[in-house]
Amino acid sequence: MNSDFYQGINQEAFRLVICHCPPAICPESELEMTKLVATALLIGIDLALLQPLLEDGDVKNMRKLVNGHTH
Repeated sequence: MNSDFYQGINQEAFRLVICHCPPAICPESELEMTKLVATALLIGIDLALLQPLLEDGDVKNMRKLVNGHTH
């Protein structure tokens, strides 16, 4: 995998966070959520599992979902 692939994943993760998270999400949570979504996309977690967590801005459960798939 090359840097263009990772850049594409990061851009997609950022787009998903911007489009689906509540507007009032704090910048720190937005950054963490973007990192978690990028990781989720890399490891193949389905968007249908991510979307409800994104819509709620639920960083805690997003972290649990990603950690559950990586450990």
